[in-house]
Parts: sequence; C-alpha cells; structure tokens
Amino acid sequence: MNKHELAKNINRFLEYDLDNYIYSTGMQREWILTLKEDSLASYLNKGSISSDTRNMIRIVYSVAKAFQGLSDTKKHPFKKILALKYFDGFLPSQQIADKVGYCLHTYYLKKNDALLEFYKSFLPAQSYYGVFPVIYLDNGVVDAESTKKALDTPKMDNLASFLSSLTYWQTINLYITLLQARSNISFNDAKKQAIVNYSNASNLKKMLNESLNSPSPKE
Repeated sequence: MNKHELAKNINRFLEYDLDNYIYSTGMQREWILTLKEDSLASYLNKGSISSDTRNMIRIVYSVAKAFQGLSDTKKHPFKKILALKYFDGFLPSQQIADKVGYCLHTYYLKKNDALLEFYKSFLPAQSYYGVFPVIYLDNGVVDAESTKKALDTPKMDNLASFLSSLTYWQTINLYITLLQARSNISFNDAKKQAIVNYSNASNLKKMLNESLNSPSPKE
C-alpha cells in the first residue's frame, strides 16, 4: 500500500470509524485532546462495564496517545492540523490551511504527513494499552462489530504469550531462576532439571504464576 492510500485509510478511520468507539464509551471527540494515561483507571472502574466496552475505551486512549505525540512546530504543525480537522472545530480545509499559514496545496501535503505520523504512533499506542485486536489501518479498518467478535474469541493469556516469545536459553534461564527461588537447589542441578523439563510449558507457566502471585515469597 502506498502512502497516499494509507493516508486515505487513516483519514477514514479518524473522520468516520472512530465514532463507533468514542460514542460507545460515552466520551466526546474533543476529549481526545486532553485524555491522560492516569485517568484510564477511573474509566475502566466505572461500575460494571463489559469487556468490549473496556476495549473501546483503550482504543480511544490509544488514539489520544498517538495524537498527543505528534509534532507541533511551524514547519510540522501536525497536531494542530489533526486537532482542527478531527477533534476541535472540524473546520474546512481552507480555514485550517489559513490557520497553519500554508496554501491549500501545501496544507494537503502536511495533512497527509500528519496522518502518517499519527499512524506510526498509533500501533505502539494500542500495544501499550493492550488493545485487542490491534487495528491495522494499512489493511483496512477494524470496525466496532469486528472488535466485539474478536473479544468473544478465546485468546492466549499474558503468561502463555510471554513464555511463547522466549528463546531456548531464555526459557532455560527462567527455569533455573524459578527453581532456585523455590528451593536451595544448586545452579548445576537446577540447570539439569531445566533442560530435562524444557518442553513442559505448562509446568513452567504454573511455576511462574505461583512465583508472581505467592503471598509468602522466599526470603
């Protein structure tokens, strides 16, 4: 996908599809300008809300995080352009061009650059907030209904996902660390057990889970 097509996808997401997420959470578009990470917990803990609504909230916060990280200089007024276009004022292109001090043609170029910069920050922002499934704008927009269906699909839990990402020696080293934390076993004996039990992923997951949640950690 070329940059022009990608910019069109991002524009469609911000101008239209984002409404599905914002309004389902009870928020407003203008709030994107000021949402801060420390307010997320208060939204997630408001009464009894469904898992898909929680995910919608995380998506909105991901948009805010990506937006707030945009360049905001005279040469690259990306934050101002997207704010005036999508979140505050919703001005026509000519008025936005006048406000940022560019001719209309240059404004369109800057707007495309702003959309692409937003996209680069949006993917890691979703990962940061644990959005599922991640919205890949280069492959089209995941709408609210698709998100809901995906949330209803069983998925790998965090510990299993972490363990599956480890290399062989990372797994061995984790086994050794956990074994030595549980008993007074020597390093060499722990290493031997780790190598023998390397393929027993369920046992490793159990040990790690017990270690992370033990009320009485070993002193």
